[in-house]
Amino acid sequence: MCGIVGYLDCDKGAAEVPPAAFDRMIDSLAHRGPDDRGRYQAPGIGLGHRRLSIIDVHRRARQPMTSPDGQVRLVYNGEIYNYRELRAELERLGHSFVTTSDTEVLLHAYLQWDLACLDRLNGIFAFAVHDARLGRLWLVRDPIGVKPLFYAELGETIVFASEVPAILLYPGFDASIDPQGMDAFFTFSYVPAPMTGYRNVRQLLPGECLLIDSGRRTLRKYWDLPLTAEKLRGDEPELQEEFERLLQRAVQRQMVSDVPLGAFLSSGTDSFAVVRAMQKVSRGQTRAFSVGFTDKRFNELPHTRAAAEALGVRLDSQMLGLDYDGLCQAVRPHCREPFADSSSLPVYLLCRMASQHVKVALSGDGADETLAGYATYRAARKARAWRRLPRWLRRGLLAPLGRRLPEIGGKYSLRETAGRFVLGAEQGPFRDHAAWRVVLHRRLKDKLYTDEFRRQVGDFDALDLYAAQVRRAHEAGCHELDCLLYADQTFYLPNDMLVKVDRMSMAHGLEVRVPLLDLELVEFCWRLPVSMKLRGRRMKHILRRAIADSYPPRLNRLPKSGFNLDPGVEAGRAVRFDKRFFRPVSLPYGAAFGRYHQLMMRYLLRMTP
Repeated sequence: MCGIVGYLDCDKGAAEVPPAAFDRMIDSLAHRGPDDRGRYQAPGIGLGHRRLSIIDVHRRARQPMTSPDGQVRLVYNGEIYNYRELRAELERLGHSFVTTSDTEVLLHAYLQWDLACLDRLNGIFAFAVHDARLGRLWLVRDPIGVKPLFYAELGETIVFASEVPAILLYPGFDASIDPQGMDAFFTFSYVPAPMTGYRNVRQLLPGECLLIDSGRRTLRKYWDLPLTAEKLRGDEPELQEEFERLLQRAVQRQMVSDVPLGAFLSSGTDSFAVVRAMQKVSRGQTRAFSVGFTDKRFNELPHTRAAAEALGVRLDSQMLGLDYDGLCQAVRPHCREPFADSSSLPVYLLCRMASQHVKVALSGDGADETLAGYATYRAARKARAWRRLPRWLRRGLLAPLGRRLPEIGGKYSLRETAGRFVLGAEQGPFRDHAAWRVVLHRRLKDKLYTDEFRRQVGDFDALDLYAAQVRRAHEAGCHELDCLLYADQTFYLPNDMLVKVDRMSMAHGLEVRVPLLDLELVEFCWRLPVSMKLRGRRMKHILRRAIADSYPPRLNRLPKSGFNLDPGVEAGRAVRFDKRFFRPVSLPYGAAFGRYHQLMMRYLLRMTP
């Protein structure tokens, strides 16, 4: 991947951006593109690029890339996986190429089909096209939201970049915090697009583009999951065969690289399915990476080794100690757009280790959100049953009993899980599912927010942003499970899971690709009957069936475990918070649901701008 940055000033009489200032903006993204840099400046326009060279590593493929007539320029972050097919089609239409890069294919696709070229792209990308012929700038983010693109509207000027810190370096930029964006951050531990933690910075949504044409600005959603699409027909073996074919096809496309490539592997089914497909494509030459931890609570390396042995792959692994304070300090520069998912820490370590051997890694991200891999999908039905109980029974007897449950279980105790379920169920329809993703619920905010910060937040309700996605699918007539999957694919996945992978991999100049989020495969999974996703207590049914011939049975018996680290907070220890937002009080251990909340609140303090 790469880093892009630029600006367009529609006011021809405005002061120009000094070249040294623009260079600082570009080089703030050096970690995203350590191999090369490029820049273009002319009156009212600047385009900058930091390159991580993956396909056609020669300098001839550097960016900004310019059209043969010198009138159209492109800066681009990502990969177009079907670029070879597009190139062949464009050559038949008379286009000629001087590189073997997908960047040049994207540029010529725009020259041939204008804005309609988006309908032909399969990939992960964020790009900007400046067309001097038509006096316009076009900003685009990929359909799933794998790659980020931020922008700021400053009067007649548009500033954009792959990361917020580059925008903050624009001369005279006002970096005031957005209270509602920060409230969303404290709610979820991330800020959902199109918001950010800054008043003057926005994000493009997945599948969205912004056109600035002769000063007029138009936001357009060019792709979304087909909510009203008819479900696929066919028996289970046929659907399973098609799933495997599409996955292998996606993996084959995403293994195209001119530099060393590998894969992340854990003991879970998702990365196992990806590496299994890679083995078929590469004829047994896959190299996999994993990390383990000296703290046995979080060490899954023995199970990962069993998965690698079953697949017959070379596994590079590393045992690591856990320096939480040091890790938080290392991650902090990459989270100045507020982000505090604790699983960033192990992902950071994994990417650091893999980047010492390869420049590209395939990951198993995305299957949980497309194929119902979370236990919370079963909770929605139970929440409806809970709400049918008399209020006096729910709140007067059962909820207090839940708070007396023992602190037993895995990473999340029985008491914490029960407490989260009760609080979510009491939120009502649509909001109950969203509540599972909340770090700070309203009752904790009421105790902690300062009066001034509460006034600035006003009646904004961050939880309803998530619930609105469930509601939208419900109003389109979707099945209950698909409503939850739609919300997670359009809200949780691009705002949390993919942000984590993008920032932690780019911190080490490592490109991570996500075959399970291939556009064809995502659309296929959306149209699957719900029984092929969640069947009784069996999650990701079709994926599990697809790998059943090789996945070790003993791994099937392991409980689902997210890739996170939770060191806990010692009993009786007070946790203090940022005085810009919180009252000068401490919250003793046990006041929230358990260790996880307290860890996250400590982490939030470190991540705020």
